[in-house]
Amino acid sequence: MIPRIIHQTWKSREVPEHLRGFARSWQAHHPGWEHRLWTDADNRAFLVRHCPHFLPYYDAYASPICRVDAIRCFLLKHFGGLYVDLDFECLEPFDELLDTDAVILGEEPEKHAQAHCKDEPDLKHVVCNALMASPPQHPFWDHVIECMIAAQREPGPLNATGPFLLTRAVETYRGDAPVRVLPASKLYPISDVEQRSGAIFDLEFWRARTRGAHAVHHWAGTWWRGQDDIEPLTPDRTRIGLLERGVRLGETELSLRNIQPADTPLVSCLMITRNRASTARLAIDAFLRQSWPARELVILDDGADDSLRDHVAVLNDPRVRIYQPDGPRATLGELRNRALALAHGEYVCQWDDDDLYDPTRIACQMAALHALRADACFLERWTIWWPAQDRLALSTRRLWEGSMLCRKALVPPYPALARGEDSPVAEHILAHGRVVLLDQPRLYLYVVHGANTFGAEHFDRHWDDATLRAEGTDYARLRQELGKRLPLDDYPVGNTSDEPASSARESATAVEPPTPPPTPPVDDAVSPAISQRPAGVTPHVLLLTPLKNAAHFLPRYFELACALEHPRERLSLAFLEGDSDDGTPELLRELAASHAHAFARVEILHRDFGLRLAGERSAADVQYVRRSVIAKCRNALFHAAHRDEEQVLWIDADLVDYPPDVLARLLDAQRQIVVPHCVRQPGGETFDLNSFRFTPDARATRWAHMLDGIAQPPRGAGRQYLQDLRGNALVELDGVGGTMLLVDAAVHRAGVLFPDYSYRGFIETEGFAMMARDRGIRCWGMPDLEIVHSRA
Repeated sequence: MIPRIIHQTWKSREVPEHLRGFARSWQAHHPGWEHRLWTDADNRAFLVRHCPHFLPYYDAYASPICRVDAIRCFLLKHFGGLYVDLDFECLEPFDELLDTDAVILGEEPEKHAQAHCKDEPDLKHVVCNALMASPPQHPFWDHVIECMIAAQREPGPLNATGPFLLTRAVETYRGDAPVRVLPASKLYPISDVEQRSGAIFDLEFWRARTRGAHAVHHWAGTWWRGQDDIEPLTPDRTRIGLLERGVRLGETELSLRNIQPADTPLVSCLMITRNRASTARLAIDAFLRQSWPARELVILDDGADDSLRDHVAVLNDPRVRIYQPDGPRATLGELRNRALALAHGEYVCQWDDDDLYDPTRIACQMAALHALRADACFLERWTIWWPAQDRLALSTRRLWEGSMLCRKALVPPYPALARGEDSPVAEHILAHGRVVLLDQPRLYLYVVHGANTFGAEHFDRHWDDATLRAEGTDYARLRQELGKRLPLDDYPVGNTSDEPASSARESATAVEPPTPPPTPPVDDAVSPAISQRPAGVTPHVLLLTPLKNAAHFLPRYFELACALEHPRERLSLAFLEGDSDDGTPELLRELAASHAHAFARVEILHRDFGLRLAGERSAADVQYVRRSVIAKCRNALFHAAHRDEEQVLWIDADLVDYPPDVLARLLDAQRQIVVPHCVRQPGGETFDLNSFRFTPDARATRWAHMLDGIAQPPRGAGRQYLQDLRGNALVELDGVGGTMLLVDAAVHRAGVLFPDYSYRGFIETEGFAMMARDRGIRCWGMPDLEIVHSRA
């Protein structure tokens, strides 16, 4: 049996800190094992006492690494146990692997043998000596020692004492006592090139390569690189998307480590905090460890105690400035505006007080900005951590506004909201600037700690949508990997505060087709997010209709609107007309005047958008431009016409029939967003295909039908329509159309409007539905409540 002893060696007792971390991984996975650190002096003293016949060879080696290579063989022969280099990291216990009388060795990655095949044509593989295990007095070591004596004149360490010699010793060993060589996937899953290139910064790559491995060699190579430090880990090839004013121009891969900006402009990191001193201190520490040289941290501390301000005073670092807001308590949006005004940098970076950041976050985002001459950089994915539940995930692909790093001049004022204040800002930046999406989730660790803005159900949905999920052994390994660069052990588990200060960061503006969420069963109960109307109270409803060349439909439009079963004094009507050339403005004014008595108020607005389509309005190649203008029209109409109405009913002008109680039935559904079923004939196929829910196979086809940055699938591809859901009173939807759409006005007032750019691969009403979902607001449809659209 192999004794439970771990042997390691270094020049002295002063082991570099980065190597001590690897050594601790062996102790953590092997409690109770004996750990012996052998210095150069210890090694020679051992030979003097136990193997003096080898001293002449040992002292004659020109390279110190030859002596280190040789001594490990003598230690294993004499004591037995497990020898590991100090740059070896343990991933799981070796107890079961070492329940044997065999010598345990491991192959290096195949790429290593291929790299040496020209100089060493007899080597078909390479057996490494960085990790070896053995029972004491195993005869294989006598054979290895004989090989070392025979190879004493070899000029290079690899052939004199190192892996090449060990490989040949294995091949020429003829003893009966067994020697077992494990495949590279067990002990050497990552090659030297992959380590040096930064490939293991990618957590998906790291997990795939290390799954099933007991340990990882980090190939420090201190003996031939001439340095004791392992080079800092930085990402190599990184997926990057580029958007110009909301339109995705394409994507590429960049090597961020090779991009050196000509200058290093000042980046102002902006932190808003309240009663979260324990996590805020970690966020400050993350700022101090950033590799980007020109940076400052502006903190607005709205908390009740002075502990964080005292901490900053002790730091006495001019790069960290802390302020306490005066006056009445401000909303999060107002506090962000104050921090923005205090920023000295050309660029600003959101720096939330309860998350953790990789030391290269600012540098990587600035490198991406520099490479593509962009105004802003957001992360397309980030890592999500549930410390109390032992779960880690890589998020779905979308634009995460909490990761914003942007040219300060492009950042608009934040709305005075208590949560969700940064979504409109991200939308503005996306719509007006050149934006890089950086797919490097390791740069940002979002922590679900129990005091976040949204509840557990919201984050469970993030878990379901994640591109990578880790629990159990996977979680333990990923946590160990992240813990090399982030202070995970110092993070307080449990609620960090009773009063969250961070924004609703999950309500992000997204730019990719979403990973379709699972659709829950039909639920006729009132959503807890919706406040029910008191009995007997009828809401004031504002009917909103954008118009262009609608003269043919206007008489029927007013006939149907006047027939709605709703108190006249609680029903208002507003239009935005533009770009018409068929007499619509004149007829609209005439009909509005003659029907004014039927409504609380009627308002007509005019604005030309200059949209002229050469072909069919349904053609795929005009949808982005066409629907972008419709979205702008809808948003302008709401902002201009809305007063104090509680509900907004969007109605297209070319509906030709709907029941008089349609509004009452939509209101009775008690949902913040709900649509009826738009058809061209009663009982027929769905006409408004923008009202849909994803099918389970939608994930596989999400990239297949993109044009101009928005999803344009053929009918039925990855989607169910309301015709497929008949027989249900109410169903949850992923997209909604605008032929008739009832919206709680509070949703629009909170900034959830119609994106005139690609939002998660969707635009206008579909983009509105995706944006609402990201804000925790669900969309619903009523399959059996039919409205009829014109066939024209």
